[in-house]
Amino acid sequence: MKYTDPTGHEWTVDLECNTVWEYPDGTQVPDYVYYAEQAAQREQQQISANKIGDPPLPGQWEKQVQQDPPTVAEIITEVVFDTVGQVRSLPNTIIGLGFAVFSGGDWRFGPGGTIVVENVKPNSPTRNFMNSVLGGSPAFTVGYVILTKEDDIRGTVTEYHELGHVTQSAILGGGYIPAYIGAWLAAGRNWNNAMEVGRGHPTWPRR
Repeated sequence: MKYTDPTGHEWTVDLECNTVWEYPDGTQVPDYVYYAEQAAQREQQQISANKIGDPPLPGQWEKQVQQDPPTVAEIITEVVFDTVGQVRSLPNTIIGLGFAVFSGGDWRFGPGGTIVVENVKPNSPTRNFMNSVLGGSPAFTVGYVILTKEDDIRGTVTEYHELGHVTQSAILGGGYIPAYIGAWLAAGRNWNNAMEVGRGHPTWPRR
């Protein structure tokens, strides 16, 4: 379904996830849209507060709606996908771990057996790579390793986007990096290419 949020951004949303958020008028959107809106609203509220001295406005969301839990078949499918994907992605993951070692960031385990490295430190080799080679990208993913400059990406659009790259790596295996480079070249050396996660591109099978 198409949805335009209060900040003017249009989304193609997928409600096949365990948790969605609901507006007072009954409109439902998934977690990643909710968190993006909250961040945009906080920024706008801060701008308004600085201009006129008013306190932040209350949030526009009424309640969180729990969807039906996943079926046994869905759980088995995801476990198999994760296991096979990790094996197929192992060469990429090893490269990702190399970036992680030189990131100075904070490590933790993420969804589906991923390794998330947040708060990649300024002046670290990995941060320099992100700024110089990746055009200042706030995050990137190699195999099952997600690296980001942000402090905490749990439940955010960044996490949703990067988990899409994990899915690509699980499907393509050792061909993921060559495929990405090929897409980058085909787009005129543009990072906004066919491998970037968005409308029509792979997304993580959400729990």
